[in-house]
Amino acid sequence: MMLSPLGPLRAARSRLPAPRFPLPALPVVLVGLAACLGCGTRGYEKLVAQRAADFEQRAQFNQLYADQQIEGTTISIRFPQVFKRSYTAASADPDTGQPIDPRRLQPPFLLLPGFKLCWEALGGPDNARLPYYCYLAVPTAAEIPAGTSLAETLRSELASKFPGAAWEDVTCRSPEGALVPWRRLTVSGPQDFHTGGGQYSLLPGRFQLYLHEAQGQSVIVGWRVPDSIALTANLDQLAELTAGTISVAPPSGG
Repeated sequence: MMLSPLGPLRAARSRLPAPRFPLPALPVVLVGLAACLGCGTRGYEKLVAQRAADFEQRAQFNQLYADQQIEGTTISIRFPQVFKRSYTAASADPDTGQPIDPRRLQPPFLLLPGFKLCWEALGGPDNARLPYYCYLAVPTAAEIPAGTSLAETLRSELASKFPGAAWEDVTCRSPEGALVPWRRLTVSGPQDFHTGGGQYSLLPGRFQLYLHEAQGQSVIVGWRVPDSIALTANLDQLAELTAGTISVAPPSGG
């Protein structure tokens, strides 16, 4: 049970000695005391509101796994718990046991330089489950074409399939409320999605790419979902939460 913010003040006031000032001054003193109590209440309410906002900010991130260190880097990040299955280039297809199809491993229209892994989840009605994806890549300098930036390389490649593709600057909040800068690019159009049994179908879909550059390192996180399950998958919110958890330490010895 929450105690009234005025409770302790009222108890303290009841122990004060009897007033020793002339009666005409009493209303003035009471008005001053009331004003002080009002100031204290407002301060308390502001503190409570701030703490509630801080709690709510952190609570959103309960949808994510704990920090995960990316092997071979000084980068850590958190991913949504809705993803239970992940693949690397060495993974076997979980349905066939054969080497995993490149269309299931990476966006079928964009090979991500420095690809690390792909997360896969299923959404939609039980009789028509469709996959959606999260991709992670950390390219090295050697994997970026000479004479161009990583951002321009990615944009140009996507624009060749999705005209008008362009970056926008965005900021995502960390669990502590700090602003984390990213660049984001969003495209929509027909895309191959795995529909079971080694089959792929061309479905309307949405692809969103996040790029973060810090401490001389680049991190790419991509999100892909069929339009028919985009609302239930809620990748927009999950993408922003994930982006807010990025941590890039200086490379060892640098």
